Amino acid sequence: MGIKRRYNNKYYPPDNGTITPSGKQMIGKDEPTEFTFTPDYGYQLDDVKVNGVSVKSDLKKHEDLRSSIYTLTTDINTSLEVSFRPLDKDTMEDIINNLPKLEGTTNPSENETNKIFDAKLDYEALSEDEKNKIDEKSSDKLHEDLLKATEIEVELSIKVSTSGNDAIKISDDQKKRFLYTLNKDDIKELKDNNAQLLKIVIEIKDIDNPKDEEKEKIDGVLSDYTIGKHFVVEVIKEKYQNKDDDTPKTTEKITSMPKAWI
Repeated sequence: MGIKRRYNNKYYPPDNGTITPSGKQMIGKDEPTEFTFTPDYGYQLDDVKVNGVSVKSDLKKHEDLRSSIYTLTTDINTSLEVSFRPLDKDTMEDIINNLPKLEGTTNPSENETNKIFDAKLDYEALSEDEKNKIDEKSSDKLHEDLLKATEIEVELSIKVSTSGNDAIKISDDQKKRFLYTLNKDDIKELKDNNAQLLKIVIEIKDIDNPKDEEKEKIDGVLSDYTIGKHFVVEVIKEKYQNKDDDTPKTTEKITSMPKAWI
């Protein structure tokens, strides 16, 4: 039996998903074979046809939530056709809303973490226009779930001379905003275990006080007003080869936030 991957090149590129098993292999006559169809990130299954007839309604969902499974008993003349299409808004929201429910402070299992990473990789494969169509509650939920992965941390580092630093806190609602800065390469490194920890450090530091000469000029302009206390905030992405490493293998300063603070 020859497995045929037919695509409509007018609409889809030919490399937007995989079939397992596939290739020019022969599968024994009258032997049931389980086929798995997996879309590339940013795509979804469009249709599966056996001898030109759609069997999409008979597919089973794989436990990874992305792939679909179909068991087929073949003969030498059986043809199998599959097509994939870009993810749409509704499907992306369904993927997010069907992620494992993580209660309280319980750490997700490796399987649950991989499902969250897969959803983030699907999300990052979308264009900015497509991302903006997704319901905000759904996209926020994805990044809230991502925050629960033990491979990701958001840390507040306060380096200011002002007293009362203990009062400076960052809520989980604020932390999830920083996870919008994580891209597909970041997540793939974690998923493939090329990095065991990704840390986003929000560093709050004093702004240097103006020198005497500068202060004199500023005071002349301010008259009866005084300069308030100001700080500089830097956001740094750190990747660690191992979770217990003291020094990151790479650091990157984040200069813009892809999602506005609300």
